Amino acid sequence: MTTTVLFSAQLPLTTISRTLITYTIMNDVSTPHTETYRPKRKQAAKLIGLLGGAFDPVHIGHLRMALEAQHQLGLDHVAFLPTPSPGHKVIDGAQYIDRRAMLERAIAPHTKFSIQTIEERLPPPHYTVRTLNALRQVYADQEIHLCWIMGSDSLQALDHWHDWLKLFDLTHFIIIDRPRQPPLSPSLNSALANRWISSAEALRATATGKLLSVASPALDVSSTAIRQKARLGEPLDYLMPQTVIDYITQNRLYLR
Repeated sequence: MTTTVLFSAQLPLTTISRTLITYTIMNDVSTPHTETYRPKRKQAAKLIGLLGGAFDPVHIGHLRMALEAQHQLGLDHVAFLPTPSPGHKVIDGAQYIDRRAMLERAIAPHTKFSIQTIEERLPPPHYTVRTLNALRQVYADQEIHLCWIMGSDSLQALDHWHDWLKLFDLTHFIIIDRPRQPPLSPSLNSALANRWISSAEALRATATGKLLSVASPALDVSSTAIRQKARLGEPLDYLMPQTVIDYITQNRLYLR
């Protein structure tokens, strides 16, 4: 008959291992066996990219920004945040329900893209700082680092955003390079100088407050120009996915 007796021996405090000593008793002969168990490493934080905007309508420029950030930095996911009513401008194009529907069609083929509709449940105006505060509550029990994706043209005006300094306590920033952008203002450049990093590993190592630049093909596409083309009856091919063009045509959007 074989009997197994387990003893747990705690090693000195300078060692993080714990050795499990097993004695197998067979025919009154005891033979010790040792196995070393080491604590599992803490998993790296997940990186969730966030791309907010009116998406009026969504176009290949938006999609390419998300794809470049996700691919180059290995983001675990990218969430698009269509805003019902942005805090800094008036939307004069499609209704929110149509803008969201077009976005759903545009990202459907991408398994790492999704839509986050949290702003539907927040009172207007929808300032980024308020949205991020709400998202931090959503992900409070998860090891997730948020990464706000924006173009370098938008970065020029970051210090004009509502409560902009508080943003660095809530998210990282991924900056998509735009060609022919002027330098940042001296005050903004000074405020951001110590926040720039050069790798995605640093985004995972730190919870918030860093900026990382990503190169991207220059795509001179804008929602404003697309709306104008739609009003004039010009073709929209290759400016957005065909599913979005079909939705615009079927619902007669942007005709006035």
